[in-house]
Amino acid sequence: YIQLVEDSQASNAEVLVFSSLHVSGEQLNQLTGVAAILNFPLIIDSDIEESDDESDSKAPLTPSSG
Repeated sequence: YIQLVEDSQASNAEVLVFSSLHVSGEQLNQLTGVAAILNFPLIIDSDIEESDDESDSKAPLTPSSG
């Protein structure tokens, strides 16, 4: 974690360390131990696959004959 903190601080990121003696630190450790707030969207491969599946399942719009 030390290298991660140093690299983050070198790129002008704000780094907060939560104590494992505090409830918030305990909860974070139960997940992964690391959290981040991103200022840009993070695209994950599974997101791309889901959006492809959704676009394939949509029927083309046709004018109604009414």
